[in-house]
Amino acid sequence: MTTYFNNAVFDDGLSTLTSNVNKLVMCTALPTTFTEANSTYKVGEKTSHTVGSPGDRSGGGREVVGPAITDGAGDVTAEGDPASHWAWVSGTVLYVATTLATPISLGPTSNQFNLEVQTVGIPSS
Repeated sequence: MTTYFNNAVFDDGLSTLTSNVNKLVMCTALPTTFTEANSTYKVGEKTSHTVGSPGDRSGGGREVVGPAITDGAGDVTAEGDPASHWAWVSGTVLYVATTLATPISLGPTSNQFNLEVQTVGIPSS
């Protein structure tokens, strides 16, 4: 069965990210709640983070992109595992959380981090 969706169907969901996300949080495990993202697993953050408007996704569908980060703040009191996930949050809402391709070490020896662009998409099929 083939189904067609107008881009507006995808864009309405993705626009929630564009309109609301204002912080990226680096985490040591996959958070499933705002508290886990913003406290329990948090080892770094980038405040005033923005997400672009929905656009075409390679391979079909739609996506939004967060800009590369060159000045993320690591938690200098964090110890233990490196950041293995990132999350987009705002207020008290966890919107998206996903795995990093390569873990990033943060904590007592590093108070800043860099991260390449973040892409979240909805495939068309």
